[in-house]
Amino acid sequence: MGSFRIDPKGSLEHDLRKIDRQEVPKILEAIESLSENPFPVQSRKMKGSESSYRLRIGDYRLIYQVDTENKIVTIYHARHRKDVCAEGKTVTDLPGFSGIGHSIEDCLYKAKWGMIEHVGLLREQGLPVPPRNPNPKIVIQNEETLIAA
Repeated sequence: MGSFRIDPKGSLEHDLRKIDRQEVPKILEAIESLSENPFPVQSRKMKGSESSYRLRIGDYRLIYQVDTENKIVTIYHARHRKDVCAEGKTVTDLPGFSGIGHSIEDCLYKAKWGMIEHVGLLREQGLPVPPRNPNPKIVIQNEETLIAA
């Protein structure tokens, strides 16, 4: 599959500071392994996005996006599963971005700041920024329950 470049965001560093120090080496090892395989068996595609995934590492989840064309894995968050997956609610506004949380307010808050970070990244890299939408469409849905075959 070839090597992917890992691009950790500031939000990841912020999250890692809050995590028990004994858990951090496992998370860093998982991040490093994404450079060789950004789609491990434990990863799950996030609803409402073509390129966003979450990776299970014990009780923690990595939230990341994969740009297969440029071979970049952007790591956004490392959070406890209760802060990421509880009830499986997602919020989508910009194509390719979801906010995940345990309440609608939490989803909206995370989506808002994620979009602000995303637009800042686009500007930083000199990429086109979509025009501001005066009437953004926000979809809130529960994660579908998968049934074993």
